[in-house]
Amino acid sequence: ERDPLDTQENGCCLKRGGSGSGADISGMSSYVNFIMNWNKYGPREGFREHTFMKYHGEAHGYVGGPVADDTQMISRYAPEDPAFWLLHTWLDYIFEVWKGCWGYDHIDAQELDDYLMAYNAYPVEEAGFPNSGLDQ
Repeated sequence: ERDPLDTQENGCCLKRGGSGSGADISGMSSYVNFIMNWNKYGPREGFREHTFMKYHGEAHGYVGGPVADDTQMISRYAPEDPAFWLLHTWLDYIFEVWKGCWGYDHIDAQELDDYLMAYNAYPVEEAGFPNSGLDQ
């Protein structure tokens, strides 16, 4: 049974919910398929949304467990868990692999405005980008 005083606000120890929540984590073939099939970055139907909604979220849930467990990885205290930094470093690496796969790593800085679908993180309404809600 959990000690009611053992909370994040009181400086509890690192807590993880683990995969006991039924959460699973994607294998390498899923990442490869993902990288090979999403050639635009954009907030909707692109690398950014799918990375955030799938891979990022599932890893936080896999380590943190259900929201009711009140663990670091599923709360505002996530950066206190070393797994947080491993996850975010891995996602940075996946982003670099994705850019290399689609040739976006060779775009000259002066030409970035010509490749909005590759790099635009925020919807530009004038350019017809849909608002995904991720940036609000």
